[in-house]
Amino acid sequence: MKQRRPTAWTILCAVSVLVPAAAAFAAPLLPSRAFQSPEPCTLEPFADSTAEQREQQVSRECGHDRLQMRVATPRVRPLDTGPSRVELEVDQLVTLRADDLTASARLGWAGSRQEDRPRLQTDRVLVAAGGLWRLDPQWALAMKVGCDLGAGLRTRATLSGLYRDEERNLLFMQVSAEEAGVVPAVGLRWWLAPHASIDLMARRTSDGGAIEPRFALQILGFGR
Repeated sequence: MKQRRPTAWTILCAVSVLVPAAAAFAAPLLPSRAFQSPEPCTLEPFADSTAEQREQQVSRECGHDRLQMRVATPRVRPLDTGPSRVELEVDQLVTLRADDLTASARLGWAGSRQEDRPRLQTDRVLVAAGGLWRLDPQWALAMKVGCDLGAGLRTRATLSGLYRDEERNLLFMQVSAEEAGVVPAVGLRWWLAPHASIDLMARRTSDGGAIEPRFALQILGFGR
């Protein structure tokens, strides 16, 4: 007797039952903050931190345990009568703190299944780690390193020095090691008023050529 392969609808129904059950099982094992939205300074190895995120790193502890899951059932072809693809993503972040030292580890995985591929296949894997060392209330060192295996292989490591004075002004220096080479950067956040700041940044291109300047004016609570 010929076995029938499970359809996308069958997989969707099974996932809709298993995911809530898994969440209900994991809830007693994970703290409630694991299901909260990420804080502004969580670990992201392939994106430079904003001035606001750097302020968060110097001023207080940031980052927390996080577990995010996403299930999607898109249609591959517009004429498909129902879902013809199943996508699953899992993103786990774990943070450990000891006095002025914070360490984070992140693992992300994404996979998919289509009608012509009966098994769930891996599309992307992300492995990252980061550390933050507060030398005193004004100085801190931050490090991020990550490896992203998807259509290709991406790696990046970043080391940043942060300084914040008594007037809330922030100065940072950063060095990033990428596939194309070493990229230095320096930046400043200067507070004009309690709710207005100017962000300045200069970053050299990965080929060691031109310097890219950046300028931004931020006003908090405008229109309230």
